[in-house]
Amino acid sequence: MNSYLTVEKIFQAEILVKNSKFIAYLVPINSKEEFLVEQNKLRKEHQKAAHICYAYILDEKTFHYSDDGEPNGTAGLRIYLALKFKNLIKCALFVVRYFGGIKLGVGSLAKTYFEVSMKVLNEAEIVKNYLTKEITLTLNYDVFEKIKRKLTQLSVYEPVLTFAEKVEMKIFVEIDKLHEVTAAIRELKIDNFSMK
Repeated sequence: MNSYLTVEKIFQAEILVKNSKFIAYLVPINSKEEFLVEQNKLRKEHQKAAHICYAYILDEKTFHYSDDGEPNGTAGLRIYLALKFKNLIKCALFVVRYFGGIKLGVGSLAKTYFEVSMKVLNEAEIVKNYLTKEITLTLNYDVFEKIKRKLTQLSVYEPVLTFAEKVEMKIFVEIDKLHEVTAAIRELKIDNFSMK
């Protein structure tokens, strides 16, 4: 897997069912810590909500979902299945529910959580990102322009540069271009580089 689907900004959608308001937030995250920050923001913003259910997927092995007090299997799992349906990773989907006084029943509740999740997913701008490796190079100034030209030819753009006694260059290389880029670095006889 060299690429993945995700979102790069927050998207929101809502539906009203029997006076209960369901507000879905689709949020980009890169770690569990980022998820917790977003969850805390929503808890502060929606202190009077009955439930804030969620699912997040960071990668194939790192995911979690919660019903937050709703009947088991009606909320978190439905939200998670919506994310899986769209093949998204590195994002969280929260659904805030304000109870309207009328119970929906388990079937209707599960359908509503899935429906509001799909609504925000269908309205979101989904982007394809590429998995990358970070390479750090320490260069003499005389080699700097050569490597910069070579990287541009290989479509590796926007290096992060630090100028001191030598030039430190950080580049982010797509996985499928990694061999080609490291070969070019070695060809220019640059020994001082590390990869994350």
